[in-house]
Amino acid sequence: MGNRITLLLTLVLAGWVMTGCGNTDTTPAASDLATTSVGPFASTTMEQAGNQAGPTSVTPTTSVVPTTSAVPTTSATPTASETVVAQTTVPKLKPSPSAGSSPDPYQDSTLGESFRGVTASEVRVGFTWIDFDEVNRTFGLNLRWANWLPAFAALVEDLNNRGGILGRQVVLIDRPYLPGGSASAEQACLELTGDEQVFAVLNGFHGPGAETSNECFGTHETILVGGRPSVEQLALVDAPWITDDMGNVRRAESFVRLLDQTGVLRDLGPTLVYSTGPGYVEAAEAAVEAIDASGAPAPMSARNQYGGDEPAAIAQLEVVLERARADGVQTILVVGEGVRVLEYLVDQGDQFNLLIHNGESVEPWNLSPPAGIGNAGRIITNTRFRQDDDEQVEGCRRVVEASLGHEVRPTDELDPDERDHWSALTISCRTLALFTQVATAAGPNLTNDSFAEAVANMGPIRIPGERFASLGPDKPDARDGLALAEWSHTTGRWVQVSEEFALG
Repeated sequence: MGNRITLLLTLVLAGWVMTGCGNTDTTPAASDLATTSVGPFASTTMEQAGNQAGPTSVTPTTSVVPTTSAVPTTSATPTASETVVAQTTVPKLKPSPSAGSSPDPYQDSTLGESFRGVTASEVRVGFTWIDFDEVNRTFGLNLRWANWLPAFAALVEDLNNRGGILGRQVVLIDRPYLPGGSASAEQACLELTGDEQVFAVLNGFHGPGAETSNECFGTHETILVGGRPSVEQLALVDAPWITDDMGNVRRAESFVRLLDQTGVLRDLGPTLVYSTGPGYVEAAEAAVEAIDASGAPAPMSARNQYGGDEPAAIAQLEVVLERARADGVQTILVVGEGVRVLEYLVDQGDQFNLLIHNGESVEPWNLSPPAGIGNAGRIITNTRFRQDDDEQVEGCRRVVEASLGHEVRPTDELDPDERDHWSALTISCRTLALFTQVATAAGPNLTNDSFAEAVANMGPIRIPGERFASLGPDKPDARDGLALAEWSHTTGRWVQVSEEFALG
């Protein structure tokens, strides 16, 4: 039981942490593959924030409210001599006017109580986070991920010290939760949307049994920045829901396009598209349509009809594979994140090529690959690879390091017994940057409607760690860039085999 929970948490979290917790080999093996052009992004500037103090640790609290000096009510470390953080400018953004400056182009833009959770001086923002310490205690595990709140609180403090969002200070209200079910997630949602009356919630819920609770925020007319909304979930909510990631449907279609553009698809032969569960049916259908549109042989399709009943699902998959062999299928595209399905297919040896819909979900294979992978055939996925020169990421890193009082290193550079703060840093950096850009573009009259209008009009944006990202009408998922990765049977790691393409 413990091993299964550990694996599930590892796979889920790997899908949300920022660029390459394990993928560091960024030299494409196929150097002749095309590179797409980089679209325009919002300009990035570096701003010194001066001497600041931040929290060393934060236990679950009801709220973290800045004082007049914008310092969260948490314990502090010795101040850093200099803290630098990336500040992103969006098209509508204008600096606060100084004495004697020209009139404000936002005429009649006096800040006021524009919406629930928004006053003239503050915007109340919720943040949800997995309590890994409690997960370890509850399940008897030894997960090494640090809790995310200290990193997020440090970045909010830094934002407030630089003026907040159009002059409003961000008041942080946090709620921890446990994966493995929806009870604590639902409670956190109701407290943030009802008791605390926040304007928006950042991060949302991740982990087995909890991610399905994300729609709770939108059904209570509260903005969510995070998660990976499905078409069905978006239809249920009454408030904007955006994410820094790429949605499942668009990712499936983009994966096929990437295989086609790089010339890999034509070498894979007839394909079976297999959906691991009901939440991935539309994504699998998008993959089938994309294969058809590419001119490749019409794919066979099937889906898991037994949900979490693993023995029944594997028994059904065995029947599907018998039919696939009879029909001459050479490649299986798995849409979804079925742990046992992938293990079973890897164990089939080199009978089939294997395509994996979400590359971040299998990044942990770099450290702990499935048994029998050495005998498997060709395994290809799509993912991101860490950019060591990303200024926004490095800016966030300096802020968090100054607050925590120690270095924060990428997951793949840690010793086995070191605590992993990289996930906390990257999730916090990306989510806060996305919210800040859109809330700024929404202007002084910050409401659900103005936020939604800003999303529709954003176009290209800057997400820390991403080369390509955009928002627009009917496009709530910002990430646009993907690169092909292939499992190297020589090195026992994922290796980048194409340039990164913009697939917005």
